[in-house]
Amino acid sequence: MSLPYRDRRDRSNYTILEFLGGSTITGYVISIYVISGSDVEQCDTESINEVTTSHIISAGRLQQLTWYRFAVAATTDDGRGPWSQLSDQVRTNAGCYIM
Repeated sequence: MSLPYRDRRDRSNYTILEFLGGSTITGYVISIYVISGSDVEQCDTESINEVTTSHIISAGRLQQLTWYRFAVAATTDDGRGPWSQLSDQVRTNAGCYIM
């Protein structure tokens, strides 16, 4: 991704919209992957229709004592952006939720 034509060495004076060069973020989509042995398989997605810094995945979407990985993509009025890289592995606990 290239920055707008200005001083490309100093990113501190860019707003997020100038840096990304697109529409305002209106929400996110989380892709949930379950890990089974050496296989990573997509098992669900969840839409978040607000801009937030944390999110609790709905009860029932994750199984207890299971390994997962996650990817996220921002949504705008123009559609969905690219997926992030997969997260590190996260293991759910009995009765606990991932934030």
